[in-house]
Amino acid sequence: MGRVNIVHVPYKGGVLAVMDLVAGQLDLQFSDMVPAVPQVKSGRLRALAVTTPKRSPTLPEVPTMAQAGVKEPFPQQWWAVAAPKGTPRPIVDRINTAVAQMIDRPEVKERFAELGVFPVHTTPERVLELVRIESPEMARYLKMAGVEPE
Repeated sequence: MGRVNIVHVPYKGGVLAVMDLVAGQLDLQFSDMVPAVPQVKSGRLRALAVTTPKRSPTLPEVPTMAQAGVKEPFPQQWWAVAAPKGTPRPIVDRINTAVAQMIDRPEVKERFAELGVFPVHTTPERVLELVRIESPEMARYLKMAGVEPE
């Protein structure tokens, strides 16, 4: 979006990438909050911006991308629990209920908040809707970045 020329370095996980950033093997990284927040809070990393529409309560001193000068909307990240196609609906519902109960536990909310994660529970149907809605937008971003399928 900002026409910045950077090199994408694939990693097998965010924690490994953050460790290489701390070690000076990388110059910058777009990271998940979970591996980055402890490093930012310890002073080993400097957060430049968060990609959320509002500042993170976990790192309130860090500006949003818009506040840092990137005015274009930034794609949001979300996670979902997935099961194989054809999983019986009662099992899907049971897993979905268990996840909702887990993320509603006070100790889980507290730990997630320390890491800058604020989970929102939804339905399997809403997840599929998000995939349908966001896929064309993500395709546009990938095209702008010159990313081609192999």
